[in-house]
Amino acid sequence: ISHTVFPNSQYLKSIPASRGGDGLQAVNFVVDAFVAMKYKFDQDFRNGSLDPNSKALSNLSVKKAYTSPLFQYDQYVGVFDSFIPVFMDYIEIISKSVPVTRTMYFLSKYVSSRTTGLVLEVYEGDYSNDKLKADLFYSDRNFEYFKNLAYVFGFMVDKHIPWRLVA
Repeated sequence: ISHTVFPNSQYLKSIPASRGGDGLQAVNFVVDAFVAMKYKFDQDFRNGSLDPNSKALSNLSVKKAYTSPLFQYDQYVGVFDSFIPVFMDYIEIISKSVPVTRTMYFLSKYVSSRTTGLVLEVYEGDYSNDKLKADLFYSDRNFEYFKNLAYVFGFMVDKHIPWRLVA
């Protein structure tokens, strides 16, 4: 049995200096760990320990973070509003393979792992573009440092999305 995880909003904390302070959030201990990690990263960058020419790993800032699962669900079902009468007939046919209820949606592949508040992304890229991953991350001189630093601060780098930090 799968269960969805929603952070209580009282435990969400804004990420400082993320994309111009546009209100990105994550669970409080995740934000604290990232802030400490960024401090160390910036310190090592200033000391010359990192390659300043790195396209993706010369500056560490959060591009994506917590996403409300309720907001995601509202967007998902919003496309159905214009054709509810026809849709209800269609529901009987597809409901076994496509999530229709909120509960089934939350348990489906359509929900981002960012809804947990435990995931941060430090780059915005196409998740399916393996060349991008290889060029900007896996072959980057700073990537091994980034992985080790993330580990020290309680994060795991997602092996399929190398700019994603998972607490």
